[in-house]
Amino acid sequence: EIEISGPVSGTAGTGDGFLESNYDITYESGDLLVNRRQITLTALPESKVYGQSVNTNPSGFTIADQGDPSDSILPNGERIVAVRKLSNVAGDTTANVGVTAGDLVLEDIVARSTNFNEDNYLITRVAGDYTVTPRAIAITASNQGKIYGNVESLDNTAFTVSDTFGGGGSTLPNNERVNSVTFAPTTVASDPRTNAGNYPNELEIIDQVGSANFEAGNYTITYIDGDYDVSRRAITATILDQERFTGAIYDIDVSAFTLSEVLPNGESIDELNITSANGIAGDPNAPAAVYPDELVADSVIASSNGFSILNYDLSVTPGAITLNEFPGLSAVAAEGLNAEWIKSNIGYDPKAPLANSFAISQSVGMRLLEIPEWVKLSKSQKQVVLRQLGQIPLEEQTLSDVEELIAALNQ
Repeated sequence: EIEISGPVSGTAGTGDGFLESNYDITYESGDLLVNRRQITLTALPESKVYGQSVNTNPSGFTIADQGDPSDSILPNGERIVAVRKLSNVAGDTTANVGVTAGDLVLEDIVARSTNFNEDNYLITRVAGDYTVTPRAIAITASNQGKIYGNVESLDNTAFTVSDTFGGGGSTLPNNERVNSVTFAPTTVASDPRTNAGNYPNELEIIDQVGSANFEAGNYTITYIDGDYDVSRRAITATILDQERFTGAIYDIDVSAFTLSEVLPNGESIDELNITSANGIAGDPNAPAAVYPDELVADSVIASSNGFSILNYDLSVTPGAITLNEFPGLSAVAAEGLNAEWIKSNIGYDPKAPLANSFAISQSVGMRLLEIPEWVKLSKSQKQVVLRQLGQIPLEEQTLSDVEELIAALNQ
C-alpha cells in the first residue's frame, strides 16, 4: 500500500560521501495497517414507577470516542442511532422500589447511518442503572357513625383505595390489596357519652395491612381522614291516661308517662311539659266524657344524670283524659271512696291530714263541693282556706266556717 515514488534523498555535500549514482536501487512497496477506532457506548440510567411494565429506550446512551468522554462525534459524519438494551427490571411489574446497578445491558446496534461500519470500531459497552420509584396511592377513610348512647368499634375495613398514579382506579398492580387499616386512637365510637353531632376528620388512618405480596415501601401513600357521625337517639314518650270528676280543676301529673326504652348512661326524663290541648283539664264546666289525645307535651321540663335533649329525637304519644260524673255523696260513701275522693278532689289526704300541716273534718271535706264559690278558687286559694279551717277543732268545723273564710279571702 505504501510505495516509494522518488529517489532517495541523499546527504550530498554533508561529507558522508553518498551518491545515488553509485547505487542500483530497487523500490519495494510496504503495507499500511488501519487500526479499529476505539469507542465506548454507555447506557444512560432509566426509571419507571412500581408496577409498570415498560420498554427500554434504545436511544438512551452516550458515545465516548477514543476514551475521551468529551468527544462523542464519530469521523466522517457517521452516527449510531439506536442500540438494543436488555433489562431484567423494565418489564417486571413486581420489581421492588430501588436502584438495580448495571441492569441496562447494551447489545446490538439496531440503527445507524449508512456510512457506519461496525467493523471499523472496537466498541466497549458499559451497562446502565435502572431505578424503580414508588407508586402514588391514596387510602381514604369511609365515614362511620353510631346512635347516641351506643358503644361501637371502628370498622377497620371501611376505606377506599385510589391508585392516583394509575388514573384513580381501585385496583393495585400484581393483584395486591390493602386489607385493613389502623386508625389513630379516638373515643367517639366507644364512649356512650359522646354527644350527638358530626366529628369531621375524626377517623385518621396511620397504618395499613395488605395482602402477602403488598409492600408498603413500593408506594407513596397519602391518607385521607374520614368523618364520624353520632346521630340522635330516637325515643318515644307515651303519656299515661288521667281522669278526674266534673266540676273541678285538675292539676295534670307531668310525670305520668312511660318511655320506649331505658335511657343510656343512667339518664332520665323526670317531667314532661304535659298540657291539656283543648283546656279540658282546667275547665270545671267540661262535661263528663273521654277526651282522647287531650294530654300532649312538646318539651322536657325536668331531667337528671346529664340528660340533654340535643342527643335525642323525642316523639310523644298523647294521652287521654277522662271526666267522670261527680257521684252523689251517698254513692261515694257507699263505695268506701271517701278518703280517695277527698284526696283527688279537695287536695289533702284525710288518712294523713297533718301531712299538709292542717286537719279537716272528713264530713266537711266530703261536702265542700256543695259550696259554689269553692270550685272557683285556685289551688293556692284552697290551700289558704284549708289551712285556716285547720285551726278550728275538728269537731267544731262546719260548712259555714268555710263560707266565711272564702268570703274573707275574696274581700
